[in-house]
Amino acid sequence: MQQCASFGPPPVEFKVTHPSLTMRERNYSWVT
Repeated sequence: MQQCASFGPPPVEFKVTHPSLTMRERNYSWVT
């Protein structure tokens, strides 16, 4: 979760900004 904040905006904001990238971002967060 902390990595996500460092990478960019929170997951909530990201969802609103890039709903299509939500799944992709989630996968990336899990991988790293």
